[in-house]
Amino acid sequence: MGQSSWTVELIRQIGEPQGGAPYLVNIQPGNTYDVAFAVWQGYTGENAFIKSISTFQTLYISNEAPPSLIVPGEGLVGPLTAYEFVAILGLIIALIVLVALYFVMRRA
Repeated sequence: MGQSSWTVELIRQIGEPQGGAPYLVNIQPGNTYDVAFAVWQGYTGENAFIKSISTFQTLYISNEAPPSLIVPGEGLVGPLTAYEFVAILGLIIALIVLVALYFVMRRA
């Protein structure tokens, strides 16, 4: 993802809405829905009446699990930086040294 994008995770039960609310959609896997979002940033003075509203977007509810965000050899959002690689390598080396010291001290 680029610096100008963000991700939102919404959690809702699939199936018939509880409480008989007539305005709730019965979301089912395999179906497509038109959705729009309203977003406001309170620290800039936006509120429920002054906000940004998206155009309609297509939402498809899949039966499949989402793909993993972690790819071997990459970080959560891309290739490992040199700093991340050195930090991980340092942690691995420290763990090996600690295990070796444990066994050396155990024999003594």
